[in-house]
Amino acid sequence: MSKSSSESGGGKKRKFRLALVDDLTQDHIWKVHFTKLGLGVIIASLVILLFILFWCLVAFTPVRTLVPGYPDEQTRAAAATNAAKIDSLEYEITKWNLYSENLRRVLSGEETLPLDSLFTRIREESTAPVATPALKKSEESLRDDILAAEAKPAAQEDAPRPLEGLNFFTPAPGVVTRGFERNFHPGLDITVPAGSPVHAVLDGTVLLAQWDDEFGYTLVLQHEGDLVSVYRRCAAVTRHGGDTVKAGTPIALTGSASDSGEPQDILRFELWHRGAPVDPALYIHF
Repeated sequence: MSKSSSESGGGKKRKFRLALVDDLTQDHIWKVHFTKLGLGVIIASLVILLFILFWCLVAFTPVRTLVPGYPDEQTRAAAATNAAKIDSLEYEITKWNLYSENLRRVLSGEETLPLDSLFTRIREESTAPVATPALKKSEESLRDDILAAEAKPAAQEDAPRPLEGLNFFTPAPGVVTRGFERNFHPGLDITVPAGSPVHAVLDGTVLLAQWDDEFGYTLVLQHEGDLVSVYRRCAAVTRHGGDTVKAGTPIALTGSASDSGEPQDILRFELWHRGAPVDPALYIHF
């Protein structure tokens, strides 16, 4: 292979020759003439062609999964699953916030919120996640309440509880399938055959007896010493707001219908003291 240059005309334009020569016979097998400008155009064209080929390889073949930061199918599926879980968690937090607000209204004697219509509106608005100032303020308030609640348990557990001297009646004999969680599940889930009677745990007055599509009938009883008991997922009630009941009195029946129309066999029981949830298993034998 040889390379030569020549001069032509008065402009002295330099040309180059790239040749492939037989070493024995010195015959030219292949040769090409070019200038510096032509060589630059060829190199630029080759670079552009290589870039286009690399882009097509990354964009239309599985090789793109090897590029750092490029999401593969598993990553996209995991992102979709996480987004669904976040939506579900936001819905559960909103329900808990509304339920706490309703309980606060009951304790203060204010008019309760229609939970069934609020939950229906939440479902309709869940597909339109618009960040409004009111929503941000509500989220910040809820976050502050949770942090404050998480800071209280240690001091509350050490303080003496007047509830220990009370003689509680079992709301419904059964098996506890889900325990007490202060922030996200402030009560117990008790498996009870559908149609079983639900009893008042102490003497008290019925503050609330209402129906919602999510949990069926919910009863709230006010007892002495700033104590409130809550009975959820009931199919029917035998007492209404303002009624006075004795400990052990049947106040409802278990078995509210689920989304599939089948009766449920779970009773949700909660115990609140001075506006804070307490673990019923500490005072009641199930």
